[in-house]
Amino acid sequence: MSSSDNHRSWAKHYDEVNRKCFGRFYDELTRQTLDQVNALGSNLRIADFGAGTGRLSLTLAAAGHTVTAVEPSASMLAQLAAKDTGNLIGKHHASLQTYDGPSGHDLAIAVFTVIAYILTPEELAAAFTRAAHSLKPEGHLLIDVPRRMLFSHNHVDQEGLRRDITFTETSTNHFTYQEHTTLDSSTGKVSYEDTFPLRYWTPEEVLTALQVAGLKRTQDWSGHFPMAGAEYWLCAKIDTSR
Repeated sequence: MSSSDNHRSWAKHYDEVNRKCFGRFYDELTRQTLDQVNALGSNLRIADFGAGTGRLSLTLAAAGHTVTAVEPSASMLAQLAAKDTGNLIGKHHASLQTYDGPSGHDLAIAVFTVIAYILTPEELAAAFTRAAHSLKPEGHLLIDVPRRMLFSHNHVDQEGLRRDITFTETSTNHFTYQEHTTLDSSTGKVSYEDTFPLRYWTPEEVLTALQVAGLKRTQDWSGHFPMAGAEYWLCAKIDTSR
């Protein structure tokens, strides 16, 4: 996510809204991610970048991994902390491109459209450089690369929820996300608006930024996430000793 406090207006209702819209899909995406992470090993030390309210961080911690949730939105991080009743997860308030926290992780994760919040090639390379620095020498980075189809309008009108999301392309591959939502929440009816910029990155642009950061794609895991609308790549540091 970006360095600004995106989703501040609805962080308290983020989980409830997305559960109503995408509950089964999110559950399956989380399961698929956990399966792939577990295939890398047990008791991993993981940095979850763009952790949001903890959907993936909490699941990974419950599976026995040691997790640091990195999230630039203070409001979203507060929601994560409220759910982490056992204080199992480390919390770090930062974006991927500004992270300066602990290193030595076995795995860094930046999925669920995290890179779409990064707007310039320089910031993308800096983000991947920070991710590389968070890893031990033999560690891995898992990213998703959202496909352009995800930057499309979405309208939900069901019992207790009306949600209107629009994407306006302001220049090539640059979008403004706008949301207007009314929710019959567990505490009463609420309405909120949200707006922020996003960027679609081509796979070639992402590969270039990875190389600048001293990383390379080692495995394409996209086939394990057939419904995600994104490519999933496992990356590693480039071996410069040869």
